[in-house]
Amino acid sequence: MRICTPGMILAAKALLDENPNVTDAQIVTHMNGNLCRCTGYLPILKAIRQAAHGVARAKVKELSEFKVVNHSVPRGDGLAKVTGSAVYTSDMVVEHMAWVKLLRSPFARARILSIDISAAKSERA
Repeated sequence: MRICTPGMILAAKALLDENPNVTDAQIVTHMNGNLCRCTGYLPILKAIRQAAHGVARAKVKELSEFKVVNHSVPRGDGLAKVTGSAVYTSDMVVEHMAWVKLLRSPFARARILSIDISAAKSERA
């Protein structure tokens, strides 16, 4: 599983290197192993589609030029997210904090009949 922008950029680059004429369905299938923590997936799919079609990158304007409502504004944390240096709350460690692990079900619908927590209990600090 890849997390956030750096993983998505690498996955998208690998996909486009393999197949520059990629379809939306192929993009969705290829990017399935990515977990996005800050946005929906549609803008990411749109960006990959645009990259596949050679859409030129727009020049980023100074923030002072964006003073009107309903206009896109460059994100101040974009560089940190792209380089992987952004710190999220899930990256922080605090004494006595609870830990959670993401587990995706291989089933679209299922009934949980039991949960064995013995391994999780044995790893407590």
